[in-house]
Formats: sequence, C-alpha cells, structure tokens
Amino acid sequence: MRICVYDNLANNAYNIAKGLRRMGFGAEVGLDPDDVFPMSQPLWEDVDFEMPIGQFSGKSLDYWIALEKEKGYQRPDFVKYIGRPTWSVGRQMSTNLSAAISHPAQTLRSMRRSGGSMLESLYTLTQMEKVTSLKEYDYVIAFGLGPSLAYLAGVPYSSIPYGGDLVFVPKFLDDRKWTMRARARLQRSAYQNSDNIFLYNDPTLPEILRSLGITSWQNFSLPIDHEKYRPLPNQRLDDLLDPKVAERARNKIVMLMPSRVDFAVKGSDKALRAFARLAKARKDVFLIMMGWGVDLEKAKDMASELGIVENVHFHPHAASKPRLIRLINAVDIVLDQFGPTGAYGTTTIETLSCGKPLLINIDWQKMKSFFETRPPVMDAGTEDEILASMTALCNSEKRESVGRSEREWVVSNHSAEKSLSKIVESLKR
Repeated sequence: MRICVYDNLANNAYNIAKGLRRMGFGAEVGLDPDDVFPMSQPLWEDVDFEMPIGQFSGKSLDYWIALEKEKGYQRPDFVKYIGRPTWSVGRQMSTNLSAAISHPAQTLRSMRRSGGSMLESLYTLTQMEKVTSLKEYDYVIAFGLGPSLAYLAGVPYSSIPYGGDLVFVPKFLDDRKWTMRARARLQRSAYQNSDNIFLYNDPTLPEILRSLGITSWQNFSLPIDHEKYRPLPNQRLDDLLDPKVAERARNKIVMLMPSRVDFAVKGSDKALRAFARLAKARKDVFLIMMGWGVDLEKAKDMASELGIVENVHFHPHAASKPRLIRLINAVDIVLDQFGPTGAYGTTTIETLSCGKPLLINIDWQKMKSFFETRPPVMDAGTEDEILASMTALCNSEKRESVGRSEREWVVSNHSAEKSLSKIVESLKR
C-alpha cells in the first residue's frame, strides 16, 4: 500500500511518515511546494542550525533546495513534492489547466465531487495538479487543505486538523471572496466524508466539528522519536548564545520560552510579569525568549518597564529542531504556553522527552480524553501560578524529579507504536 502523509506544517507529517515506515508501511511525505515556511521543511527537523529572525520568512522553494545543498543535507527519498510551485496566478492556471487536460476523466469526476456549482468547479480546476498527484496513492493521511484535495481525488483518506485548517471552515463558508468560500465548502465536505478524523491535544476542535454536523472522531497523540529528543549532558549556553549573553546567564537558573511572543495565544505577557516578580526576589535567574512573534516589541517594552532588561534575552535567531534540542538541554526550566485553550503542541512533548521541567497551562478536564494519566508537568495558568511554579523549580532536586517523571510519561504515551495505533487500524481495514 502506497500512503501519502500530506502537508508538513511543523514537520508532523514527516514524523508520522517516519513512524509508519519503522512499522513496515510504505508511507511517503507529500510536501506542498507553495509552503516555504521554515518549520515545514524536513531540513528544519534534521539539521542543527539557526537563522536570523529577519530572514525567517519570504523564502522560496529554490532557497530551501540551495540551503539543503549548502548544509550537505540529503533529503530522504520518501519525501515528495505534490505538484509544482505556483508563484503567480498565471503559473497556477497554466500548471493546473495542463493537469486537467491530460487527466480529463479525473477532472470531470473531481468537478462533480466539488458540488457542481460553477465557482466550486472553477476552484477545483485550480487544484488539479495536486489532485491528480494524490490520485496516485492508495491512501492519504491529510493535514491542512489535504482533506479537500484527497476528497476531490476520490482516494480513501483520513483527516488530521492542525487547528486553523478546521477553524477557517465555518468562518469562510459565506465569505465575499469566492475562492475562500469555495475552499471552505470543499473542506467541510472533505471532513464530512473522511474515513476518520483524528484530533490531537486540542480540546477546542470537537465543538467546531459538531457545528459542521460531524459527530465522530478519534483522539490520538503525536509520535516522538525518544532517541532523538532525549537528555543530552554537557550542553553549554556558551556554545549556543552570543558570548556576552552567555556571560549574563552564567551561574544562573536559566529559563527558556521557545514559543513565539504572543500575549493572547501563548500568554507571553503573563510569563514576563511572573518572571519579573521572581527576579526581584532573587538575582540568580535568567530568561531566554525567542525573538519573534506579533507582540515582540511590546514584550521588549514590558521588560524595560519591569526593570528586568539585564535578566531577559530575546534570542534573535530561529532554532531548527536539533538546535532547539541542544537549547532545551542547556537550560534549567522550559516555559511553554499559558494561553486560554489549555492545549499543548510539539514543543511540549519535545521538552518532556528531553527530561526538562516544563511549565504550561493544561486544561485537564478537556484533555483527559487524550491520555490515560495526567502529564506530570508544572501546571500553571495565571501569573501567580506561574510564579509559584518558577519558584518551586528553583530547587535543583525538584527540577530533577519533575524532569525524570516527564521523560517516563512521554515515552509511555507518545511512542510511535502507541500514538499511531489508531491510524494503523484505519490503514488495515
């Protein structure tokens, strides 16, 4: 069976495909050539490097291919592009019209599946190169807009929403822009006709599914490579930060907040205020925040107003996953996210697997359907709770105890065999 795991945001498709391949399945990764976001590139998952934040966006496919060559990186042969890049409207229409003409029967079937309206049929024509490429597979595991493409292709498929790819459906069903309207309606049809819908770690998505008339889905957990994400002794900030910054952090309890700076979604402001209160009580603490996000400048102003500029570093580089593993292992405490959803993502399980104590806001009442036992993290949602957890983890024995328990928990709950068991069941039917 030839399987495509399509759309690689955060390299989730790549990691699922690797897990399935280790279990004997012929899984391939289907990359969207128009997705040039750094964290969607397999290179980002496999190679130890970082890049200035100012260079983080606006890259082309050619840039990433050239960077792979520069880094000496050989992309695995099971990673494929689905279609060709469409950097202009003219290019998009040309490549898709060519695919439609060369596959007339498939094009007619896809247009009928789209619902039959003129606008939805026209939108379908703009997707035919990807649709005909996915038709070559026996099964598709689809992220992003992959469900609608697999639906149009008429191949068996399961859907795994990231979040935004599902949230936009009810929002744009009646949008003024016909392309957004057609895309949302096709995505709704695709979710409604999925063999399975798998949800991971986000308790807000079932309500959206129910609003679309969908009442059946399964929870699952993302797999993680515990040998790659593991405790690494002797990692030093001197090797990872500017020498002047490393000197400021020397002999201090160092905390890392690897998520983007976003007050509403990540609760970065609460973390900063709690840290400022801790820094007033003791001088031996230091905070590293990644220097990107919608509220970065606000966070810098807040650090100045709170009088903690010397205790906070906004790291001006984006770290690939191997570099992030080294950073996580070089610090003492990791701060994840303190937003309102109570969910967690890949950074959470990566930190737990590295055995590093983690602070995060988890809504266990909503999350307990995903796991048999509660993750042994330092659960904190309010500024006071964050401060209390930071204070507790200033004790080295507490840090070691929490980190050890977290590692044991994630190995038990996020192994490829356990995490992918429900997907494997769907492939065997």
